Amino acid sequence: MSSHRFFIMFAKVFVVTFIVSSQFSLVSYAATAVPSQPTVIDIPRECEVAYSNVEMALSKSPDEVISGGDMTVETVIINRGDSPIIDVSLIARVERLGAGAGGFYDVNDIVDRFVVANDIQLPGNATVPFSFAWHVPRGLASGLYRISVYAVSAEQFAVSGAEWSDSSANARLGFQVTGDAKEVSYFDTSSLRVNDMRLFKNRFVITSGSIATGTIDILNNFTKPRAVSVTWKVYSSEIISESRLVSYNNTEKISLVPGKKTAYSFIVPTISDPLSHVILELTDGEKKSIYSFRILERKATHSTITNLGLSIFPIKASKEVKVFGCVSSSIATRGGLSKTLRLSIMNTVDETSAANLGSTTMSGLFSSFSRKFTPSADFKNSIVLKAELIDKSSGAVESTATLAYSCDKLNCPKTSLSEFFSQLGVKGYYIVLILGVSGIIVTRFVMKKKKESSITMP
Repeated sequence: MSSHRFFIMFAKVFVVTFIVSSQFSLVSYAATAVPSQPTVIDIPRECEVAYSNVEMALSKSPDEVISGGDMTVETVIINRGDSPIIDVSLIARVERLGAGAGGFYDVNDIVDRFVVANDIQLPGNATVPFSFAWHVPRGLASGLYRISVYAVSAEQFAVSGAEWSDSSANARLGFQVTGDAKEVSYFDTSSLRVNDMRLFKNRFVITSGSIATGTIDILNNFTKPRAVSVTWKVYSSEIISESRLVSYNNTEKISLVPGKKTAYSFIVPTISDPLSHVILELTDGEKKSIYSFRILERKATHSTITNLGLSIFPIKASKEVKVFGCVSSSIATRGGLSKTLRLSIMNTVDETSAANLGSTTMSGLFSSFSRKFTPSADFKNSIVLKAELIDKSSGAVESTATLAYSCDKLNCPKTSLSEFFSQLGVKGYYIVLILGVSGIIVTRFVMKKKKESSITMP
């Protein structure tokens, strides 16, 4: 038998092996990989205890903090949950502690706010060290300051603290600043009014379609007139991110009277979103004064998807997966919210459904919907977890939240050869059997050819 006939035989065996193995796809693109009745589980900890799984610890270098210099902050981020948290952004807020701290401040003044980092990936039960530098603005007064760091996932979910609730911050660091200013200008936050209403629980409630007319005093401790710049921005979410920006004003120049208060008026266009987050920002040289508050539309209920996640990724055959979604509402109702939360897993390439996990009725201030299932086949290494909040009476989708999981982001472990065949189950045995028989045939053929060659040699 010639050598080319040998390769033809081997190619036939390989083709047969490929055809058989191709009948058992490794990846499931259809909902059949998920049982039709996934197991309902208890409310996940991610929904029951707000911001409980991500913790941060802050520390700074022992160097003196001086206006115009830099301060290095060491951060340790801990994900105590099993679920990976993806696309995390860290936002820092620095404030001068004035109330009860002495000096000429009578309120806390937020002097800076900035994004520390984006696209941080937190695997389950992981600790991630991180450091960043804060440029200490010129024009700060000496005194006690505090930096707070918040974590947001995918610009949608607060996973460690919430900016609108000062009491929720769990990563804080106090420090002394040696300032270069004895005179400052800043917002008197206690003077804020919107439509002649005082702030209540960091929010105003107004009628849908109304215009929000606001006023706030700016305090000037300078002995001379002072020119400052003021801007405002409105976001359609409790999460402050540029992707949620809906309106803003051009920068306004304000002349401040020395040693007195100057009233600043602003008009926010028609409020139509269920919840808006407004940020006021005053700039005086390098120093800022920032204040934020929320506006709620006056209606029966306002519900928001507050968290979403998977217990494990990538999703592998025969390995149990927990999927959960969380919803918070403005009021609690005994009869439910007339809304349902639907969860599904989508293929990122063609946006087809890979697994429809069902839906449930929401009720109470905090609600959740979770499923536990064991897939019969592997899912793709890039998927989208999708949550939809649906009005039961109209069937309309009120809001949607998505999380895109990818092995490119999370550095998924490579599948070993043994795991490869193990995941195939019975299908793997057929492939191993065919490959084994092929090996025996090829080995015997080679030995036979060698024997024939040794006999015919002169």
